[in-house]
Amino acid sequence: MNKKEGNKTVTAYKDENIQNGDVSDLNRPTKLLSICIFGRDDDYMLDFRYRITTTMNHLARSIKNLGQQDKVEILVTDWGSHIPMAQALELSPEVAEVCRFIYVPPDVIRDTQEGKDYFHVSRASNVAIRRASGKYIMVYPADTLIQEHLLEQMLRLLKGEIRLPIEVERTFFMLPRMDVPWQFIERQPTIEEWDRYLLLMGKNTPLEPVIYFGFGGAGALMMHRDLWHKFRGVDERMAGWGYSDTEIGFRITRNHPFCSLSGIGVFIYHMAHKSEGRRRDAILQTNPIRFNINEKVNDENWGLGNFELTTQVPQKVCAAVRLESKYPKNTPTCVESMSQSFGEIVSELTSKKLIRSLKPIVMSYLSRGGVLDREETNALFFLSWYSLSRFPHRYLDFFIGGNSGTGVVATMCPSVEVYKVDRWEGIQTDDSPLALLNMLYTFQFRGYIRFVNGEIRTAIQRLKDSFFGSFGFDLMLVGGKIADEVTDDQVCNLISYLSPGGALVLSYSSSNDFLHIWQKIKDNYGQYTYFRCEDQKTGMVLAANLRDNENQEIFMGDVRFDTRWLTSIRIIARFLKVLRQSLRQFYRHSVFHSRLKRFAQYLKILLRQIGMMS
Repeated sequence: MNKKEGNKTVTAYKDENIQNGDVSDLNRPTKLLSICIFGRDDDYMLDFRYRITTTMNHLARSIKNLGQQDKVEILVTDWGSHIPMAQALELSPEVAEVCRFIYVPPDVIRDTQEGKDYFHVSRASNVAIRRASGKYIMVYPADTLIQEHLLEQMLRLLKGEIRLPIEVERTFFMLPRMDVPWQFIERQPTIEEWDRYLLLMGKNTPLEPVIYFGFGGAGALMMHRDLWHKFRGVDERMAGWGYSDTEIGFRITRNHPFCSLSGIGVFIYHMAHKSEGRRRDAILQTNPIRFNINEKVNDENWGLGNFELTTQVPQKVCAAVRLESKYPKNTPTCVESMSQSFGEIVSELTSKKLIRSLKPIVMSYLSRGGVLDREETNALFFLSWYSLSRFPHRYLDFFIGGNSGTGVVATMCPSVEVYKVDRWEGIQTDDSPLALLNMLYTFQFRGYIRFVNGEIRTAIQRLKDSFFGSFGFDLMLVGGKIADEVTDDQVCNLISYLSPGGALVLSYSSSNDFLHIWQKIKDNYGQYTYFRCEDQKTGMVLAANLRDNENQEIFMGDVRFDTRWLTSIRIIARFLKVLRQSLRQFYRHSVFHSRLKRFAQYLKILLRQIGMMS
């Protein structure tokens, strides 16, 4: 129905299953905090539903665990989804307790955007801000998580339970963020797996780069509702992607201070993105960087204040939201059905693309004193393929006498959880755990790594007895100097801890040792798929049925890898190692330390490029 207000037509939308959505009274907040999210269910991000439901389910569970359902609300602007998100998203009962959706119909969007229906980022934010019930209002991305104890700390601040030398009600707060590598999100982890990752992940990047003080790159923005209304939200002239946080930051700090919540230990985790979907195109058309000297840049109808929008409640409330881990508990692994054929996987394993991905990692490993034989190199192909195509969450490296496997997996899948078993004793500078960690730091590893040192025979049992949660892995490497250290039964038993679709890579220096254990695994796990190198020293066991194996019988084939490129990589890596050692000695006596160091960095980059092209 339509109604007139002055010279403007206001469209009202009613639904028998939804509540009244009038703008809440500015002077009478009913909640302590409103967490405002916005989005539209389209192909902007190809996994949007997973991201927003995970965000909401995780957030609402924390609110429930803290007993703050009457203090905190989640308010979601649905910007014209074809099927309203309140009807389409499968949400937990905890979400239904604290969440409401503000639905902006497509005809309202077209009416205010000259007939176009593009997603208006700033206006979508303002729709929720204007209708929020909280004393404090936080603008929060739809693909962001905050740990429960950090949310509790933030609520303590808003309740006045933390003594700080600032006036909380007058301060513009920013929540810094850490980006979770997109590889972790690809397998759509459960809430339990998210909790584990956020606890263990490597926090080795700066929370607040310099641009942060230009109000860019924050994970979320929060301030008192009076300030949001005083400044009339974010600038609605900035309809596209980027810089709206910068604009409002400069506008507010004319007369108000800003503060990062990292000062009290609060930050959030953002789900990073692959370069796909419509988001890629949106980033190419960013907003201009706009600065305003006036407090108010929007008119009195900011946030579609002249429209009576409906408030919807979640309709698909599912008590059985996926929470549990996929890892088996002391039982044989389930087999996953994969859409690929054996030939397609072999084609990917032997592709030039895979070699290009391997070259810089192998060069970095060798230049730091690592040792690599042919059998181990063949294993790296299998590990690389699995890391790039399956994005493992957990990896067990049971290869004795080398760290190259961990280097490849952790570099290609920087979110992976690594368990490296080996024996290190005495003075060891080359191929040591510290050398490996230095390499992973260079490649911006963001996962977790634990070294299990000591007696090899007892290592797996010691790891199992001290493991967080269910003992299981997506990817394993077994081999090296292991034949004399563990029994065949110990190796076979490891497969029972593979996740469905997981892979075990075997790499032995002796073909007799390899074929012996290979046959034993086949006898015990006939439903799996087997890839074996022609040298009969290396192979991969895949806990999956392929498209061309409908009878679920033993499926096996041989693979031959091209390792000729390794010779040139060895030469360049040896030169880099010598150069690094020489310059390190020279730096100690040189007054031109910084310039020489920079020159060495440029030279290293140049040589790496030469190696990748060879």
